[in-house]
Amino acid sequence: METDDPDVIVEQLLDAGYEFKSTGYRWTIILLFALNFFGRAIAQVGFVACARIIQGMFGVNPIHTTLLVLPFSFSILVLLFPYGKIANTFGLVIPTRAAVIALVIGAWVRYFVTSGFGWLIVGQCIIAIGSPLSLIAPAKIASIWFPDNQRALATMIGSLATPLGSVVGFVIPFIFIQDEDGVDTPEAHAKFKKYILWQNIIIIILSLPIFFFVKNRPLIAPSVSELKDRYTKKGNDTVEIKQLVTTKNYMLYVFTFAAIHITFICFGAVMGQLVSVFGFRATDNQYFGISYILFGMVGSFAHASMLDKHKKFRKQIWVIIITNIVAGIILVATINIGNVVITSLVVGIVGIGHLPNIGVGYQFVTEIVYPVGDNLSIGVLQLICCFLGICYTFLTATFVKMGWKWIAVLSLIIPPFFSAVLFYFVKEDLKKHRESIRFSEARSSMLDSQSDLDG
Repeated sequence: METDDPDVIVEQLLDAGYEFKSTGYRWTIILLFALNFFGRAIAQVGFVACARIIQGMFGVNPIHTTLLVLPFSFSILVLLFPYGKIANTFGLVIPTRAAVIALVIGAWVRYFVTSGFGWLIVGQCIIAIGSPLSLIAPAKIASIWFPDNQRALATMIGSLATPLGSVVGFVIPFIFIQDEDGVDTPEAHAKFKKYILWQNIIIIILSLPIFFFVKNRPLIAPSVSELKDRYTKKGNDTVEIKQLVTTKNYMLYVFTFAAIHITFICFGAVMGQLVSVFGFRATDNQYFGISYILFGMVGSFAHASMLDKHKKFRKQIWVIIITNIVAGIILVATINIGNVVITSLVVGIVGIGHLPNIGVGYQFVTEIVYPVGDNLSIGVLQLICCFLGICYTFLTATFVKMGWKWIAVLSLIIPPFFSAVLFYFVKEDLKKHRESIRFSEARSSMLDSQSDLDG
């Protein structure tokens, strides 16, 4: 009997002997996407670490240099759902190639049109057109290409590529420019243009391969949820978004996640300006960035490994929240010491709190609202985070500009306390995981029955 019910179709396929398969190409896909996100992140934060130098070179203030980063958040606000809709309807090939084209064009606009600071912003805005890809792709790739016990790792690889690229983006500028180049001279501008040239070469080499190798999905599904998705008619986005925003558990976690994530956004945007008012040099930012990412990566992979094995989301999210609170307190207590080594270690602890929140959070929201699509559940989450992050970044940058350095620091450590309060009320409702177990048990029971009959 023919049916449109995806659950029935999946059961029929399993009864007929459908075998899940994880193709080796999944690692190629996730790694090439990760390289793309890595390169994009270099472009995104490549002017953050040297913000003070740029201010002197172009005669602009901290608010202006913040505009070199914020287009990426604005792009997410405007384009996240269109990207998600296209990815849901046509697959990842179209949005991926569009994002790569935007990156290449924007990168060279910054280099060839350098008559003023405004063109740097224009180039960044063009590059930012593709920034939603780095948000929708990791969880979607994990769902489409990876089995259940590898999804957290796959999501973490895709999600970590952006912050890892950010640390490289913090280091590269100081190969070409130094603190003394923060002056409006032809020599300083020549060094800066050389820096942009080499940054462009690096980000294009990293970002271009996925343009040619991207695929929408494997021929054979690797999991129950992916198989079911192939036979599920796509719902009305407006209806599903309304369902999301009226789901108490989801919205509680969205703001739990956001309270940490806005500090992540803000930290990346204003860190270069903030540390300067505490007496650090612009070149010290590279050490802070390296520590932040390396410590954060270790924490992220540890969380991913535990998540794939045990699926204890609630315990791990509590660990993330507490880490953020403790790291913030230590940062306040030590930043005024002015010691690069100590501050680097403390910033590393901050990274342990910030970065795992991304991969764990993406996986958790897709679990608690399943069968709503990953793109929408993560999209609404990121839309709220980006809006709050933009507002919070402007606020913190204003504090820095006005010389209120301690208020600026406190603004980075207060939000995790709100996370703790909100998360107390969040339930660990792992719907996708439960369905996978249900189908697995049903199939095992069927095979046992068949074995008994054969015996």
